[in-house]
Amino acid sequence: MGSPPAAPAESPAASAQPAVTAWPGAPGAPAGPAGAPPQPALRRIRAFSRSNVDARVVWFPDPTGQQWTAVIDSGVTVIIDGLSIQVAGQQVLTSIDVSADRMVIWMHSAGGEPNLSRGELQDPAVPLEIYMEGNIVFREGQRVIYAERMYYDVANQVGTVLNTELLTPAPNYQGLVRLHAEVIEQTGRDRFVARNAFITSSRMGRPGYRLQSGQIELEDVRTPVVDPWTGLPLLDEDQQPVTESQQLAAARNNFLFLGPVPVFYWPSIATNLKDPTFYLRSARLKNDNVYGIQVLTTWNVYELLGWRNRPAGTDWELSVDYLDKRGLGHGTSFTYRREGLLGLGGQAAGLIDFWGIADRGHDNLGFGRRDLQPEADYRYKAFAQHRHTFGDGWQLTAELGKLSDRNFLQQFYEQEWDELKDQTTGVELKRIRENRSWSITADLRLNDFFTQTEWLPRADHFWLGQDVFTGLTWYEHTSIGYGRLRRLDAPANPADQPFNYLPWERSSQAGERVVTRHEIDWPFQLGVLKIVPYLLGEVGHWGEDIDGNDVQRVYGQAGVRANLPVWKVNPYV
Repeated sequence: MGSPPAAPAESPAASAQPAVTAWPGAPGAPAGPAGAPPQPALRRIRAFSRSNVDARVVWFPDPTGQQWTAVIDSGVTVIIDGLSIQVAGQQVLTSIDVSADRMVIWMHSAGGEPNLSRGELQDPAVPLEIYMEGNIVFREGQRVIYAERMYYDVANQVGTVLNTELLTPAPNYQGLVRLHAEVIEQTGRDRFVARNAFITSSRMGRPGYRLQSGQIELEDVRTPVVDPWTGLPLLDEDQQPVTESQQLAAARNNFLFLGPVPVFYWPSIATNLKDPTFYLRSARLKNDNVYGIQVLTTWNVYELLGWRNRPAGTDWELSVDYLDKRGLGHGTSFTYRREGLLGLGGQAAGLIDFWGIADRGHDNLGFGRRDLQPEADYRYKAFAQHRHTFGDGWQLTAELGKLSDRNFLQQFYEQEWDELKDQTTGVELKRIRENRSWSITADLRLNDFFTQTEWLPRADHFWLGQDVFTGLTWYEHTSIGYGRLRRLDAPANPADQPFNYLPWERSSQAGERVVTRHEIDWPFQLGVLKIVPYLLGEVGHWGEDIDGNDVQRVYGQAGVRANLPVWKVNPYV
């Protein structure tokens, strides 16, 4: 890297008789040699005028006559085909297209003066270097570079660009990422180092947002996918390493600008350009009578930590929330959906979510509960879910739910309190085969302000829609387990009223439970009606009911179900 090499000293022959060639303008320019395109093993160089005015080139040979220097002082476009690159271990051919007002080309030609108007064929290993000035447009695939001055070594795919902009596509983003810099050095085909630069996805001359940095390293690489818990590379079905394409940006001395105003500083950042945001995922400003003025922010933890090779299929966020009347809230959320976990195959998905606050206010929960002292000074929720689906119908599900007090969700996460189930803690191992399944479940109660049944453990078996005899269908569910009903504690704050136990919450009980239920159906069609006569029976044993007594139950039912399908076509849809 560095400055382009100086033009070679002119030999006596070159000084006396430089070769002068005129290239025709682009509209009528020949497309190159007639016939088939060049062989993949060769590199082809073609040149055309950039406008309707003929371009002039002066060739200077070196003393051996095999190295030539072209000086072009008018607009020119150079196209180089047959460049070989590595993509995921595969050799792929590509082209570059360069336009500039002025250009100097250093190239090898053993057959005398090159003729770029018809196309010059070369071994791709021989040196080919280009220096450009003035209104430069450099294209390679979807990547475009605009610059005033540039040097490029074609054989080694390295170069230096001054006062430039780089436009490159980013995965999962419908547009181009824009990198503007005083100096960009290309140290490899997919690696760039920019100084005094900014990066943005805005195409405006003065972008509304940008990441301004002292130095930015931009890299487009294919990396092996590594299991974050085991540290071992993941393998595909052919036992080959699994790879993924990543566009990575690492920057130092960073300021995040909104318009002309710097709003955030961070000494270093490493980000994957699949995520079009920098550091800050979201920011909201709110105000109400319960929390006061609120500034709610969400941050990208991977970028804050400068973690470049982050685990595939994961996302990690940090929440920092200022609530004027309550305090400083803080939390984190980690989600994942990926193939394999802890060395085990299959699809794994889940989340870990925490948010807490040292609450200095009182709860406002509606009529009659406008000013309640919280049961805890530090209030929080900790919630986690995990599901791992293995082969052959196996599935593992786990959940953890812990709250600081009974009113936390209702005060800070009202929608979750209204719409979702109570937070529980348990684990289930299940296997599903065709129309049958069995499972083993264990549940524990961690929140003493909820009434919940603990299972230590419980096993279930289901058999659905099994044909038996001729025209009969059998359904079965059998369950056996040891359960412990744990009643919630009354509120510690006597002002937290009204509060009453439900009729079945007399006390806590524990005991075994064994139940099996069976149903036989006889479905048949009667005209447009589907008729299903059925017999249902259940036998159950409970070691302790709500009165503390041992209970046995036998239950039976017989009847007929009927349904009539009704449909209508809407001609306007």
